[in-house]
Amino acid sequence: MHSCILGLLEESKKTVLDVFNFVYKVKDKDQQRNIKVNSYNILGSISDELDDIASCIYYNRKMFSEAKLMDNKDSHKIYGMQNARRNLTRAYILNQQFKEAEYYLKIQEKYITKDTTNSIWRPIITARHSLNLQINKTTNSI
Repeated sequence: MHSCILGLLEESKKTVLDVFNFVYKVKDKDQQRNIKVNSYNILGSISDELDDIASCIYYNRKMFSEAKLMDNKDSHKIYGMQNARRNLTRAYILNQQFKEAEYYLKIQEKYITKDTTNSIWRPIITARHSLNLQINKTTNSI
């Protein structure tokens, strides 16, 4: 990765981490959670770009946990949880942690409807295919 881009990503990460020093000043707890979910999402994406899978997993697990605490009426809850599950599935596959990938993938698959042409489900179907290929490779190489 080009050093300029690397520097921008590191600077962005620091800026987002600084948000956590101020989020507690927001009085509305739902808004606090929303800020945290969005911040963890950004940090997970930056970690993914930096090929730091461990941090990617850490921040996406934090996003998932924080989103679960959101009010069921909050539309950001589903978005945060679904985004975290998709990111965790991918990160665990890349890290060859197939049991963990399977766990989050199964949660996602509960939401699949019969309409698999809908673009929101394609990443889930792709992740399932990728996981099955990785498991088959691992099984066949033993």
